[in-house]
Amino acid sequence: MIFKKNSANVRFSPRPKSIKSVRKFFWEGRYEYTTTGTGQLETREAQAAFRTEFHSSDRINVEYTRTYELLERPFAIATDVTIPTGSYSFEDLQTSYQMGQQRRVSGTVAFLRGTFYSGHQTTASYRGRIEVTPRLALEPALSVNWINLREGEFTARLVSTRVTSTLTPRMFVGALIQL
Repeated sequence: MIFKKNSANVRFSPRPKSIKSVRKFFWEGRYEYTTTGTGQLETREAQAAFRTEFHSSDRINVEYTRTYELLERPFAIATDVTIPTGSYSFEDLQTSYQMGQQRRVSGTVAFLRGTFYSGHQTTASYRGRIEVTPRLALEPALSVNWINLREGEFTARLVSTRVTSTLTPRMFVGALIQL
């Protein structure tokens, strides 16, 4: 199937001199518009984001997203939960705190709440990086999604870790484990 995707992105990121702990602010807007080969709107997403980056490299992020999705066929999203065909509009707000990568333990803690297809979604997640040695790193991740739809409710959990061993500056070995 042929798709056509158009997108636009705008960002303003000043560096305030009057706030000593802040390195940079980010105001960002993004818009994506995807149509099928016949010109029918399939997906539309508009996002507004505000981020504050501190001199420690830590960041606080707030993102608002509005999405339109066209389902031409029913979509089995979980056991015994199927989203029927149709057009759906939903929106969410996500806040996150991102720890600077210069630390031995870093990562991002996030919380999302919003509408989702015919109902609501709440998500809590962590994606991190633990430097065991300069050549060995673990990247644990945990995500819990509480979904409440007209068609049913469910909780989706994902636990994973990536193990990376750097052999030389140009060679590494990695493994991903997911549950």
